[in-house]
Amino acid sequence: MNQTRYYVRVGIALAVGLALLALSVAYLRGTLTDLRTLGFDAEFADAQGVTAGADVQMAGVRIGRVESVEVTPENTALLRLRVGKERPIPSGSRFVISRSLLGGASSVRVVPPPAGSDAARSAPIAEDQVVQGESSPGLEEAFSQAQPILASLRRTVTAVEQMATNRQTQRDLRETLRNVRVATEDLPRLSRRVERELTLLSGQTRVLIANLETASESGVRIARNAEGLSGDVRGVLAENRATLRSLVTNLDETTSAVAGITEQVNDTLRETNLKENLAATTANLRTVTQRLDTAAGNIERLTSDPRLSADIRQTVSNIRETSESVRALGARIEAIRLPGERRRPGGGDTPGPPRPRPAETLEEEGPRVDTLFDTKRERLRVDANFTLLREKGAFYRAGLYDLSEANRLNLQVGQTSGDTALRYGLVNGRFGAGLDLRTGPL
Repeated sequence: MNQTRYYVRVGIALAVGLALLALSVAYLRGTLTDLRTLGFDAEFADAQGVTAGADVQMAGVRIGRVESVEVTPENTALLRLRVGKERPIPSGSRFVISRSLLGGASSVRVVPPPAGSDAARSAPIAEDQVVQGESSPGLEEAFSQAQPILASLRRTVTAVEQMATNRQTQRDLRETLRNVRVATEDLPRLSRRVERELTLLSGQTRVLIANLETASESGVRIARNAEGLSGDVRGVLAENRATLRSLVTNLDETTSAVAGITEQVNDTLRETNLKENLAATTANLRTVTQRLDTAAGNIERLTSDPRLSADIRQTVSNIRETSESVRALGARIEAIRLPGERRRPGGGDTPGPPRPRPAETLEEEGPRVDTLFDTKRERLRVDANFTLLREKGAFYRAGLYDLSEANRLNLQVGQTSGDTALRYGLVNGRFGAGLDLRTGPL
């Protein structure tokens, strides 16, 4: 009896010891776990089936588990998360519930902020901190969002079906396919034609580029020759300074004499002593005649100068060659046709713009630039002149002749009378006289 009672006490003591040992192990295990992990709460509007023991993942790797799931007084889900302390989670991280569309187990996914951002450098989540979580769309929500798309797809399919069964649409489709087949068959022929047109255009482009290069070289010569323009002008003025002074003096004296004659005629008409006035007028007329004879002698000496005659002949020859070159250049330009350009029936060209109205006077006031290109000698000549009109048909002209080569000065005085204009002075850098006639509209 005593032996049995002893065994009972031993069994009870052993059972109590085992129970205490199990409790101690559990307590120590939880304490050690708490020392190695971090516990905090995440609040979600919907737990979406997450239960205790679900995984907490970051970058697809399990870093902890869901310790418990509760409902708050505000009817939201509060999940107690426990993660390892070896990987601190920044406070700016997002917590999202992920659930498989095919019914897999739900988990809590931690999305850390981008590296280098201010949120990534924030303090890590502390013990017992509460964070706000996000719920990912579930299967039902995905189906509800897809309903409008499915409805639109059904309407599209219905419209396509109606179009496919419509006889008119079928006929139009067959006609379209027939046109596509014809266009495909004509494609090689069109390709060959386009190739020929491009080859022709390429040849004409090369000719135009060559002409542009020639014009560019002429422009370089213009810039080079312009450097000596001022020296040539000074030389011409120094060479003919005495003659210019004489011409200007004679013109001034002649103008003064004419003014005196006019004044004396007026006085004669007003005064009674007509005989004395006529004698004075005759003397003034004799003086004017002598001055005019002197000016005519100067002009005669200028016109009889062999160098001036040679320059005039050379100028006429240059004008003739320039006219022939312009005619040849016009023929060459007329022969150029772009691809697709056609002539008018009968071989005529497209009519040009209407001709401008002829000028009312032979000489027009203002600047004028004339450009001539000599295709034989491959050079460009540019003339620039400015004409200033005065009263009673008088005019003055100043400018430069042949900027690209000669760089000669034009400084002339003239008088117009109807369709005729007489001018004299510096003509192409030398003293001379010229007569302009207008025979009719060009």
